[in-house]
Formats: sequence, C-alpha cells, structure tokens
Amino acid sequence: MRVFFGFFCCFLFWNCASVTSSKYAQPITGVTVDTLLFETVSIRAIAISGQTVFYAGSQSKMGRIDLVTRKHWPQILPTATPTEFRSLALHQGKWFALSIGNPALLYSGPLEGEGSRLLYQESHEKVFYDALHFTATGTGWAMGDPTQQAMALLKSEDGGAHWYRVPEDKAPVLAPGEAAFASSNTTICSAGKSLWIFTGGIQSRVWRSNDEGKTWTSIAVPIAQGSAMEGIFSGDFYNANIGVAAGGNYDKPAQTVGNIIYTHDGGSTWNPIDAPQEPGYISGIQFIPSGKGKEWLTVGAGGLYYAFDQGKQWKCLWPESHLYTMQFVDAQTVIVAGKNKIFRLRLYRN
Repeated sequence: MRVFFGFFCCFLFWNCASVTSSKYAQPITGVTVDTLLFETVSIRAIAISGQTVFYAGSQSKMGRIDLVTRKHWPQILPTATPTEFRSLALHQGKWFALSIGNPALLYSGPLEGEGSRLLYQESHEKVFYDALHFTATGTGWAMGDPTQQAMALLKSEDGGAHWYRVPEDKAPVLAPGEAAFASSNTTICSAGKSLWIFTGGIQSRVWRSNDEGKTWTSIAVPIAQGSAMEGIFSGDFYNANIGVAAGGNYDKPAQTVGNIIYTHDGGSTWNPIDAPQEPGYISGIQFIPSGKGKEWLTVGAGGLYYAFDQGKQWKCLWPESHLYTMQFVDAQTVIVAGKNKIFRLRLYRN
C-alpha cells in the first residue's frame, strides 16, 4: 500500500520520561548512537549478515556497510527509471531486492562483490509489493496488494533462483479495501512451518498458514482499522507461539489507542495492548532477542520506543524522527534506518 512520507517532528514532545518500576532487574535504560550512513535515500528495508548491514531504498539505491571497518559499498540497480525498493532479504549468499509500483522488479546479487540480475518482473497498474521473506526451510515469499481480489503472492521453491505468482485461487482473498503497507519490510514473518502475513486498510487481519502456504486462515484482530491508512504495519514472532503486531493510523500519528496487539497461541487469538506512555503510529516492531518474548523495540512517529512487561510499560529511548525499519545484530546492537540515514544503536542496561 502506498505510504506517503509525513513530517512528524511536531510530535517529538511525546513523553520520554523514565519508567518508574519493572519486574526486570535490569531494563534497558538508554542507547548510544553511531551514524553509519547519511545521504539522500529513503530506506524501509535492511538486512543483516554477520557484521554487514544491507539496505535497499529509493532512487534505485542499495548497498552494504561493514560494521567493523565502516566501509560502504553503494550500488545503483539498473532500472529504466529511478525506482523505490522497500523489500529486501538475504539467502544462501545472495541478496534479493523487490520494488514497489509498476512494474514490480525483483533483483538479486552476491553478498560479496558487485553485480545484479533481474529475476522477476510484473506489469500491472495495481501491482505493489510490500515485503519479502525467506523461511527457515528456504522458501521465498513476497506479498503485495491485490491486482484482482486475492493477495499478490510471489513464491520461490528453489532458494530464490526462480519466482512465480501464486494463482488467485491459491492465495488469500482480501476484503474490499484490505491490502498491506510497505513501511518496514515486516508484514511477513515465519517460525517453523508457520507463516504469518499482516494486512491493513479498511479491514486489518492476520493471515496464517501452518502448512508453508498451501492453505490460509484469516484471523480478525483488535487493532485500529477502517480507513485506507490504518491497520497493521509491522509484525514479529519470537517463536511459534509468541507474536506481536503494531501499526495504528498513519494519518493520525499521535493516536495511541489501538496500535498494538499480542498473541500467546501462535496467532489464533490476539489481545490489544493499552498502556501509559506507549507510542503512537508504529512503522516497525521487533522482539529484543534476549527479552524472552517480553521486550519489544519500535520505530515510528515518536522515535525509538522500548516496551517491557509484555507492553505494560513503555519508554522513549530516542526521539529521532523519520525512522522506518530496524534489524538486530545481536541482543545489544540494533540497526535502524529511515529517511536519509542508517544508525547503529547500542542498548544498555543499568
């Protein structure tokens, strides 16, 4: 779904006060910030391989940065016109980057070295892909807005070498006005044989497959929805049972009600999170690796927020605007990216 960039600096007065209590002995209390990249490119998709961060962005730009030497290898993909790439995945020594808009373009190249190859192209006035993901079994998936009635699904069964569009009758049939958001490349996630896809808009749902995409079940969720720019923008699963999804209303970024939901049973049921100090609109949410499924990090309109006690308590760690996506390097290090920037953040605890 087309997400128009907004200017959220006016919301930076949001509460960044310390949380007064927690059952955790050492909650995260702050971050240190290291700027890795600052140039004209909007970045909504990043991926980590060892000590290298890969990014894909606007103007056909992508690249990689060595986190040890800080060396930057920029690359311009050979598109006919400047194109925006909001989906990125790494698999078996290769990167895969997928564009939004018409035509959809899926490129791949080596993790080390130069070069790229166009693997898939799709032309349609409604084509718009939102996220790209490889499961633990090596199956590649991309999801996008419907060009007819069903969700647009791309699949690769050979490690990304070849891709095909899943037939309409084998894909989830969406309600009128139901689509997805290309906000952070996190509207697909998987654990074991289970796969989850998150939609938004007039109707926002979680679509789950427990058989690697052969069949799909839709699950209604208690999150803000009902207009084109509402719903789930991001989701993550800590394991096959514990998951979280977030978003809200892109057009009302200060709205703090109905933005986050949580599941303990693999996505069969979802519960809303309503807590003091929680952020407004959320572009991306991730479990903190060492948090046992009880600690989350979010980026969005209010900056970088930290949740613990399963979302009962929140803290603003850094009120930086225009952050869209993030990926963890390890339990203490997270890479965040957004409009014209990539940062490395170190999380610290007292």
